[in-house]
Amino acid sequence: MTDYQDVFNMLKNHDLSDFTADEEAAVQANIAKMQAVLDNKQVDLLETTINELAASIDAHYMVENDVAITYKKGLIIANKNNCMPSSYAPGESAQAAVAFSQMAADAANEGLSLNDFSTYRSYSGQKSLYDRYVAADGQEAADRYSSRPGCSEHQTGLAFDIGGSNSAAWAETTFDDTEEAIWLANNAYKYGFILRYPPGKESVTGYMYESWHYRYVGDIAKTIYDSGKTLEEYLEVE
Repeated sequence: MTDYQDVFNMLKNHDLSDFTADEEAAVQANIAKMQAVLDNKQVDLLETTINELAASIDAHYMVENDVAITYKKGLIIANKNNCMPSSYAPGESAQAAVAFSQMAADAANEGLSLNDFSTYRSYSGQKSLYDRYVAADGQEAADRYSSRPGCSEHQTGLAFDIGGSNSAAWAETTFDDTEEAIWLANNAYKYGFILRYPPGKESVTGYMYESWHYRYVGDIAKTIYDSGKTLEEYLEVE
Protein backbone atom coordinates (compact mmCIF):
# COMPACT_ATOMS: atom_id res chain seq x y z
CA MET A 1 0.00 0.00 0.00
CA THR A 2 3.01 2.27 0.35
CA ASP A 3 3.09 2.90 -3.41
CA TYR A 4 -0.47 4.19 -3.36
CA GLN A 5 0.15 6.33 -0.29
CA ASP A 6 3.15 7.94 -1.98
CA VAL A 7 1.18 8.81 -5.11
CA PHE A 8 -1.80 9.91 -3.02
CA ASN A 9 0.45 12.37 -1.18
CA MET A 10 1.29 13.98 -4.52
CA LEU A 11 -2.25 14.03 -5.90
CA LYS A 12 -3.95 15.42 -2.80
CA ASN A 13 -1.57 18.39 -2.81
CA HIS A 14 -2.44 19.41 -6.36
CA ASP A 15 -3.19 23.12 -6.69
CA LEU A 16 -6.96 23.49 -7.15
CA SER A 17 -7.03 27.28 -6.99
CA ASP A 18 -8.29 27.71 -10.56
CA PHE A 19 -10.76 24.82 -10.46
CA THR A 20 -14.48 25.53 -10.54
CA ALA A 21 -16.46 24.82 -7.39
CA ASP A 22 -17.88 21.65 -8.95
CA GLU A 23 -14.45 20.46 -10.09
CA GLU A 24 -12.94 21.07 -6.67
CA ALA A 25 -15.83 19.29 -4.98
CA ALA A 26 -15.31 16.26 -7.22
CA VAL A 27 -11.60 16.15 -6.41
CA GLN A 28 -12.15 16.59 -2.67
CA ALA A 29 -14.75 13.81 -2.70
CA ASN A 30 -12.26 11.49 -4.37
CA ILE A 31 -9.53 12.50 -1.91
CA ALA A 32 -11.83 11.58 0.97
CA LYS A 33 -12.73 8.32 -0.75
CA MET A 34 -9.07 7.42 -1.27
CA GLN A 35 -8.21 8.30 2.32
CA ALA A 36 -10.97 5.98 3.54
CA VAL A 37 -9.70 3.16 1.33
CA LEU A 38 -6.19 3.58 2.76
CA ASP A 39 -7.42 3.87 6.34
CA ASN A 40 -9.54 0.75 6.01
CA LYS A 41 -6.84 -1.13 4.08
CA GLN A 42 -9.27 -1.96 1.27
CA VAL A 43 -6.57 -3.32 -1.02
CA ASP A 44 -9.00 -4.40 -3.73
CA LEU A 45 -10.19 -0.79 -4.14
CA LEU A 46 -6.80 0.95 -4.23
CA GLU A 47 -6.19 0.92 -7.98
CA THR A 48 -9.66 2.01 -9.05
CA THR A 49 -9.99 4.69 -6.39
CA ILE A 50 -6.64 6.39 -6.93
CA ASN A 51 -7.14 6.37 -10.70
CA GLU A 52 -10.53 8.02 -10.22
CA LEU A 53 -8.84 10.71 -8.14
CA ALA A 54 -6.19 11.32 -10.80
CA ALA A 55 -8.84 11.47 -13.52
CA SER A 56 -10.94 13.97 -11.56
CA ILE A 57 -7.92 16.28 -11.37
CA ASP A 58 -6.97 15.95 -15.02
CA ALA A 59 -10.56 16.51 -16.16
CA HIS A 60 -9.96 20.20 -15.43
CA TYR A 61 -7.30 20.35 -18.14
CA MET A 62 -9.16 18.77 -21.04
CA VAL A 63 -12.39 18.95 -23.02
CA GLU A 64 -15.23 17.03 -21.39
CA ASN A 65 -15.73 13.51 -22.74
CA ASP A 66 -12.50 13.64 -24.75
CA VAL A 67 -10.25 10.60 -25.24
CA ALA A 68 -9.52 8.92 -21.91
CA ILE A 69 -6.10 9.15 -20.30
CA THR A 70 -4.39 6.00 -19.02
CA TYR A 71 -3.43 5.74 -15.34
CA LYS A 72 -1.72 3.07 -13.27
CA LYS A 73 -1.46 3.44 -9.51
CA GLY A 74 -2.66 6.99 -10.00
CA LEU A 75 0.22 7.93 -12.31
CA ILE A 76 -0.52 9.18 -15.79
CA ILE A 77 1.04 7.01 -18.49
CA ALA A 78 2.38 8.73 -21.58
CA ASN A 79 4.25 6.57 -24.07
CA LYS A 80 3.87 5.15 -27.58
CA ASN A 81 0.97 2.95 -26.52
CA ASN A 82 -0.79 5.39 -24.21
CA CYS A 83 -1.44 8.86 -25.54
CA MET A 84 -3.41 11.93 -24.49
CA PRO A 85 -6.03 14.02 -26.27
CA SER A 86 -4.94 17.24 -27.94
CA SER A 87 -7.16 19.17 -25.50
CA TYR A 88 -5.17 18.01 -22.47
CA ALA A 89 -3.13 21.04 -21.39
CA PRO A 90 -2.16 21.03 -17.69
CA GLY A 91 0.91 23.25 -18.03
CA GLU A 92 4.05 22.68 -16.00
CA SER A 93 3.40 20.88 -12.72
CA ALA A 94 3.79 23.30 -9.83
CA GLN A 95 4.87 20.48 -7.52
CA ALA A 96 7.49 19.30 -9.99
CA ALA A 97 8.78 22.85 -10.44
CA VAL A 98 9.21 23.29 -6.68
CA ALA A 99 10.99 19.94 -6.44
CA PHE A 100 13.31 20.86 -9.30
CA SER A 101 14.16 24.20 -7.70
CA GLN A 102 15.16 22.45 -4.48
CA MET A 103 17.19 19.89 -6.41
CA ALA A 104 18.96 22.61 -8.39
CA ALA A 105 19.72 24.52 -5.19
CA ASP A 106 21.22 21.45 -3.54
CA ALA A 107 23.26 20.67 -6.64
CA ALA A 108 24.51 24.26 -6.68
CA ASN A 109 25.75 23.80 -3.11
CA GLU A 110 27.96 21.07 -4.53
CA GLY A 111 29.23 23.31 -7.31
CA LEU A 112 26.94 22.00 -10.06
CA SER A 113 24.54 23.91 -12.28
CA LEU A 114 21.22 22.31 -13.27
CA ASN A 115 18.94 23.89 -15.85
CA ASP A 116 15.44 22.74 -16.77
CA PHE A 117 15.67 23.71 -20.41
CA SER A 118 12.45 22.01 -21.53
CA THR A 119 9.43 21.12 -19.39
CA TYR A 120 5.77 21.42 -20.38
CA ARG A 121 5.06 21.16 -24.09
CA SER A 122 1.59 21.45 -25.61
CA TYR A 123 0.16 19.02 -28.14
CA SER A 124 0.72 21.55 -30.94
CA GLY A 125 4.23 22.30 -29.71
CA GLN A 126 5.09 18.61 -29.77
CA LYS A 127 3.60 18.24 -33.24
CA SER A 128 5.78 21.03 -34.59
CA LEU A 129 8.88 19.51 -33.01
CA TYR A 130 8.11 15.97 -34.16
CA ASP A 131 7.31 17.08 -37.71
CA ARG A 132 10.63 18.91 -37.87
CA TYR A 133 12.53 15.83 -36.74
CA VAL A 134 10.72 13.63 -39.27
CA ALA A 135 11.56 16.08 -42.04
CA ALA A 136 15.21 16.03 -41.02
CA ASP A 137 15.80 12.36 -40.18
CA GLY A 138 12.79 10.39 -41.42
CA GLN A 139 9.98 8.96 -39.31
CA GLU A 140 11.69 5.72 -38.30
CA ALA A 141 14.69 7.55 -36.85
CA ALA A 142 12.58 10.32 -35.30
CA ASP A 143 10.40 7.78 -33.50
CA ARG A 144 13.44 6.59 -31.55
CA TYR A 145 14.04 9.95 -29.89
CA SER A 146 10.88 12.01 -30.29
CA SER A 147 7.26 11.35 -29.34
CA ARG A 148 4.39 11.68 -31.73
CA PRO A 149 1.96 14.43 -30.73
CA GLY A 150 -0.27 13.33 -27.88
CA CYS A 151 2.20 10.71 -26.67
CA SER A 152 4.88 12.94 -25.17
CA GLU A 153 5.53 13.00 -21.44
CA HIS A 154 6.17 16.71 -21.81
CA GLN A 155 2.45 17.21 -22.41
CA THR A 156 1.79 15.91 -18.88
CA GLY A 157 3.75 18.82 -17.40
CA LEU A 158 5.74 16.29 -15.36
CA ALA A 159 8.71 15.77 -17.69
CA PHE A 160 11.82 17.88 -17.21
CA ASP A 161 14.72 17.92 -19.65
CA ILE A 162 17.66 18.88 -17.46
CA GLY A 163 21.08 20.08 -18.53
CA GLY A 164 24.21 21.47 -16.97
CA SER A 165 26.10 24.72 -17.37
CA ASN A 166 27.13 23.89 -20.94
CA SER A 167 24.05 24.57 -23.05
CA ALA A 168 25.75 23.04 -26.09
CA ALA A 169 25.36 19.64 -24.40
CA TRP A 170 21.65 20.02 -23.67
CA ALA A 171 19.70 17.09 -25.13
CA GLU A 172 22.94 15.71 -26.54
CA THR A 173 24.86 12.51 -25.81
CA THR A 174 27.77 14.70 -24.72
CA PHE A 175 25.79 15.34 -21.53
CA ASP A 176 25.85 11.64 -20.58
CA ASP A 177 29.19 11.60 -18.76
CA THR A 178 29.14 15.08 -17.29
CA GLU A 179 29.25 15.67 -13.54
CA GLU A 180 25.69 16.97 -13.67
CA ALA A 181 24.35 13.88 -15.45
CA ILE A 182 26.07 11.57 -12.98
CA TRP A 183 24.79 13.60 -10.03
CA LEU A 184 21.25 13.48 -11.40
CA ALA A 185 21.39 9.73 -11.96
CA ASN A 186 22.39 9.23 -8.32
CA ASN A 187 20.26 11.88 -6.64
CA ALA A 188 17.19 12.89 -8.68
CA TYR A 189 14.98 10.27 -7.00
CA LYS A 190 15.45 12.07 -3.67
CA TYR A 191 13.43 14.93 -5.13
CA GLY A 192 10.73 12.83 -6.78
CA PHE A 193 12.28 12.45 -10.24
CA ILE A 194 13.16 9.27 -12.14
CA LEU A 195 15.34 8.85 -15.23
CA ARG A 196 12.66 8.04 -17.75
CA TYR A 197 14.65 6.54 -20.63
CA PRO A 198 17.64 4.68 -19.14
CA PRO A 199 20.34 2.95 -21.20
CA GLY A 200 19.62 -0.51 -22.56
CA LYS A 201 15.85 -0.15 -22.19
CA GLU A 202 14.78 1.13 -25.60
CA SER A 203 12.83 -2.08 -26.26
CA VAL A 204 10.79 -1.35 -23.12
CA THR A 205 10.35 2.43 -23.18
CA GLY A 206 10.35 2.82 -26.95
CA TYR A 207 13.01 5.52 -26.82
CA MET A 208 16.77 5.64 -26.92
CA TYR A 209 18.73 6.55 -23.79
CA GLU A 210 18.24 10.16 -22.73
CA SER A 211 20.40 11.12 -19.77
CA TRP A 212 18.60 14.46 -19.51
CA HIS A 213 14.93 13.37 -19.50
CA TYR A 214 13.42 13.04 -16.01
CA ARG A 215 9.84 12.43 -14.95
CA TYR A 216 8.37 13.69 -11.70
CA VAL A 217 6.46 10.99 -9.80
CA GLY A 218 6.74 12.26 -6.22
CA ASP A 219 7.62 10.11 -3.22
CA ILE A 220 7.33 6.85 -5.15
CA ALA A 221 10.51 7.82 -7.04
CA LYS A 222 12.76 6.15 -4.46
CA THR A 223 10.88 2.86 -4.74
CA ILE A 224 11.13 2.91 -8.54
CA TYR A 225 14.80 3.90 -8.38
CA ASP A 226 15.61 1.10 -5.92
CA SER A 227 13.82 -1.42 -8.14
CA GLY A 228 16.11 -0.64 -11.08
CA LYS A 229 13.07 -0.77 -13.35
CA THR A 230 11.68 1.61 -15.93
CA LEU A 231 8.29 3.17 -15.26
CA GLU A 232 6.70 0.69 -17.68
CA GLU A 233 8.31 -2.27 -15.93
CA TYR A 234 7.47 -1.03 -12.47
CA LEU A 235 3.82 -0.34 -13.28
CA GLU A 236 3.59 -3.39 -15.56
CA VAL A 237 2.26 -1.48 -18.55
CA GLU A 238 3.28 -1.54 -22.19
